[in-house]
Amino acid sequence: MEVDVEDGSEGVSSVPVLEATHPLMLPRFSRLDQVATASRRVASASSRGGHSGRGRGNFGRWKRGKELVEKYPSDLDFPPNLTEEVRRIQARRDRNLVSSNEQRQSVSEEEALFHEIDREDFRWEAMDGWQNEKETFLRDTIGPCREFVDPYDAFRSFWDDSILNHIVDETNRYANEIKRTSERFARLWYDTNVHEILVLFAFWMMLGIIKMPSIKSCFSNIPLLKTDAFRHLFKEERYWLLNRALHFARGSSDPSDPENVLYPMGPILDHLNAKFKELYSPSQDICIDESLILWKGPLSIKQYIKTKSARFGLKTLNLCESSTGYLWNFFIYLGKRTTNSTLPSSTSTVLRLVAPLLNLGHVLFMDNWFNSPSLARFLKRRKTDCVGTLRACRKNVPIAVQKAKLVEGEYMGRQCGDLMVMAYQDRKRLTCLSTYHDMAQIQTAAKPGRISVYKPKLIDDYNRGMGGVDRLDQMLEPYLVERKQCIKWNRKLFKRFLNISIQNSRILVEKSTGKAHQALQFRLKLVEAIANKHLPHVPKARSEATSGRRRTYPLGRLTERHFIQRIGNKEYADKNRTSRRKCVWCADRRGTSTKTTYECAECGMALCLDFCFKEYHTKP
Repeated sequence: MEVDVEDGSEGVSSVPVLEATHPLMLPRFSRLDQVATASRRVASASSRGGHSGRGRGNFGRWKRGKELVEKYPSDLDFPPNLTEEVRRIQARRDRNLVSSNEQRQSVSEEEALFHEIDREDFRWEAMDGWQNEKETFLRDTIGPCREFVDPYDAFRSFWDDSILNHIVDETNRYANEIKRTSERFARLWYDTNVHEILVLFAFWMMLGIIKMPSIKSCFSNIPLLKTDAFRHLFKEERYWLLNRALHFARGSSDPSDPENVLYPMGPILDHLNAKFKELYSPSQDICIDESLILWKGPLSIKQYIKTKSARFGLKTLNLCESSTGYLWNFFIYLGKRTTNSTLPSSTSTVLRLVAPLLNLGHVLFMDNWFNSPSLARFLKRRKTDCVGTLRACRKNVPIAVQKAKLVEGEYMGRQCGDLMVMAYQDRKRLTCLSTYHDMAQIQTAAKPGRISVYKPKLIDDYNRGMGGVDRLDQMLEPYLVERKQCIKWNRKLFKRFLNISIQNSRILVEKSTGKAHQALQFRLKLVEAIANKHLPHVPKARSEATSGRRRTYPLGRLTERHFIQRIGNKEYADKNRTSRRKCVWCADRRGTSTKTTYECAECGMALCLDFCFKEYHTKP
């Protein structure tokens, strides 16, 4: 007969209570035969090399929904073999610590402080009575640095005239270089301006909203594909010319630094990074994570991450606000080219992103690739709290936490003055680090079809604070501006950050007005505002500016009888072959160069069969 002990407690409990069904309590509440049965279960599990099934290693007594059980609350509770192993490993670490202290290098002040912390003796102790205070947040205001009510104003705050004029100058300069090698391009090209570049942005935004099979189909006359939104913004011939000439930097590489792979995108990335930080102050909770921009072409900085949906591409390391996903700081991962710092790669990445926010009381969430006890202590001394998962093999992680054997429903922790490390066994083992959490538990709300369960409060806070970068990727996914294939990698990267600037603009407007803005409506309003303000000022070809490019047609086309026929080919008349000519109505009224095999028998004009023949003879 099993006996359950209920203490009636609810919500958060700082010290979990052992239930009567826990194996440590069995001798008190069970008969001798039940103790013998439990012993046989332990022997059977040991012979099989461990437990099988969820919770079976804990004598099968712990059930999901019960309070978690703290294991090894004191070092005296360790088995003798584990205690001896901990002492042996700690002695080896002490010897390595002495040898590392003898090494000296000339490094920066921040690097010197980190190395000093890394060489400290991390003495881990039991959690009894440990409490650490959360840093005080020192920012007076958070959110946009000024009010933004209109989507267009927020977007233009990132893409101001300075960066747009830079793009215009580089595009016109590069177009002049193309003219030397392409006679057709030289004949058709005329210089662009800021208004046309913004209209090009609007065209790409519409490609993220309306999923067309190809760019060519945006200008198609086929009724099932015909879309006036793209025709309203651009003529097909001009789009391809501008797309070919679009350029962001003088030359494709930096002569002074041949290893600078990002040189073609340097001015754009630097400008946006500065604007993202200048226009917004993040709240207390921030997070660092990576994103992958799909790219499968040849490129030296291309990364492979099998856990990502894209798998191949350009890896960006991002610092975002946890609650909104606002991208505040970023850089492109260049692999071994990243830096000559003496710090570990993961540590230098974190410090590079979070450096402007140190000493302000922020809480930084990060995953196990970035986190380490030495980094957490460094951040704590810079008035920045740290919460995240942790790799158990990291330097200075408590050996007791590494080696302790836990089964589902058990957890243990150790503290070292200003930080604590906890191992928690759910369906998988999870090791976490925090600079202000304790061993408190919370009980989740019951959902339909699910039971209420207990989990450490550290885990719950991490799940809520770590989602900033994922939230940004989630909001961009339905409206990918970079969806269409790009021949050049820098063009794809440019479109990605154009899309991010739209999402950041939306956050600026929402925070300023206090109202939620649906993503689709926000983008449509932005496209409409760009078209209304800039489309009338887009430069036109000389023929369009002088004559409007419209022909004068005979008045008889609207009154006489007309019949359509195939265009005959005099050279192959005996073989019943036809020729293709450019439709005069498409070229005049739609600005496209559609070819057709039909003409009017009386007028002699080449016209499309679908609509142009009818409109030519009915519209003045």
